[in-house]
Amino acid sequence: MNTRKYWEKEAKKRVLVPAGEDLFKDYPIRRYLDNLKFLNNGRRILDIGCGDAKYFIKLTGRFDEFYGVELSSAHFESAKNVFPTADYIVADGNELPFQDSTFDAIISFGAFEHNEDIGSIFKECNRVLDKNGVLLFSVPNYRSPHYPYVYIRHCVINKHDKIAAVGHFFPKKQLVHKLREQGFRNVNIVDSIYAAPIPIVGLGIDFTKKAGMKFYGKTRVEQKVNVVKGWENGKLKKSLSHLSFLFDGLFYPLERLGFGFMRVIYCEKAEENQ
Repeated sequence: MNTRKYWEKEAKKRVLVPAGEDLFKDYPIRRYLDNLKFLNNGRRILDIGCGDAKYFIKLTGRFDEFYGVELSSAHFESAKNVFPTADYIVADGNELPFQDSTFDAIISFGAFEHNEDIGSIFKECNRVLDKNGVLLFSVPNYRSPHYPYVYIRHCVINKHDKIAAVGHFFPKKQLVHKLREQGFRNVNIVDSIYAAPIPIVGLGIDFTKKAGMKFYGKTRVEQKVNVVKGWENGKLKKSLSHLSFLFDGLFYPLERLGFGFMRVIYCEKAEENQ
């Protein structure tokens, strides 16, 4: 399954997700929110690989115009439900359909690693950013203790394609070099997120679902899973979510030492005469 088809399938799972604070309950999402502080206020902001566009909610009032791009329009049904006032466009990060110097800021969390030519993405980001524009994005750190879990969950248990589900590996030195090569300055790794080696709730759900399918059949298990997913205000769901958040937070010291699975990188468009 290629990257586009994989994420189209994931998008369909999120269509019925209601807009609201539940969108921000997961540990890595809350940590990404903390990093929005590195953005200056401006006119226009672009999210590459916007998904359900939830980050736009927290940037309301800081920007006048919002744009989101995805490889497929399948993502936009949930995005328009969550943040209806943005412009959503099908596009590849390697070839953005915008004029030069259009945006004051670009964000992208969990998208760049699915494209092998990340240098081309950086080049396009630099082109469409205005003077002193900011790029804030995340890419995986495969030296993190969390990586084995991600690989086992996606590639072993669920048999997903590695590039589509997990992505390419870009060493820190390579990222910094490519960013500077494409015209960025002040390149800094400002955060490192998610160092829990085994997220207890997610792994437990995966194995329980697989075991249930083996013994009870796929249709019956999927019906039960859908019932649980639809139980948006259930006490069990809230308790599990809270437990998962507390457990993941125990590994915050490892994140601060740079062992988080997702590196958050901040950089600025360099002056043309530099």
